[in-house]
Amino acid sequence: MSDLGNGDGGSRLSRVVVTGPIGSGKSVVAALLRQRGATVIDADTLGHAVLGPGGEAFGAVAARWPSVVVDGGIDRSRLAALVFADRTQLEVLQALTHPAIVARIEAAVGDADEVVAVEMPLLDPTLRWHRLV
Repeated sequence: MSDLGNGDGGSRLSRVVVTGPIGSGKSVVAALLRQRGATVIDADTLGHAVLGPGGEAFGAVAARWPSVVVDGGIDRSRLAALVFADRTQLEVLQALTHPAIVARIEAAVGDADEVVAVEMPLLDPTLRWHRLV
């Protein structure tokens, strides 16, 4: 049972996105929300899963950038070096991974009655997060 509300006994918070740059305190806020009863979904963890062997984006990413496949997995530092040096490549990576991440968030959020917080490093307005939270 969550104790998250507006403080006056009225409507209760049901969905929230915690976002911001590195070092901004996202994880601290997410931990506080978890302590107060919220279910917290970590988009970074989901991103790792969709890029992992068997993940929804693994095959497409491996085909697009074969040099990032090391020991049967995606070497995230190699991938980062390629995509963060070229905005077009970053957009391709996002097009390959974001749909799967969003689908996993949608599945986790579902029709949950409890408070759900999604922790993510960036809020891409093109993904229409308002549908999820």
